[in-house]
Amino acid sequence: MAETIPAPPIVRGYAYAVRIAVEGSEPAFPQGSRLRAQVRRFTYSPVIADLDTSNGGLARVSDSTIEVRLTEAQTALIDGQSVMLDFVRTDVNPDAYQYLQIRLPVIMPVTRSA
Repeated sequence: MAETIPAPPIVRGYAYAVRIAVEGSEPAFPQGSRLRAQVRRFTYSPVIADLDTSNGGLARVSDSTIEVRLTEAQTALIDGQSVMLDFVRTDVNPDAYQYLQIRLPVIMPVTRSA
């Protein structure tokens, strides 16, 4: 089950960024780690956005914090009131699931892009 985090909602059609911090005895995102995440409406839904540290969709901030970034084009594809994502480390072999699954709220703006 995904945890809905207290974060500003994604606004459809507008760029979005949010920092996510995790707690634990070991660093979740150590220096040099590479991460990947897929944004979906539900776990079985088609992929809305494929984010990773090489395409700028995910940015490591510290050992315990990452930033998730979505472009205007990516948020415009969202249909619904929330999206889900989780994180996988791709710098290790085999890839390591991070056991962090979140749900972000989504709203439709009143003022839309021209």
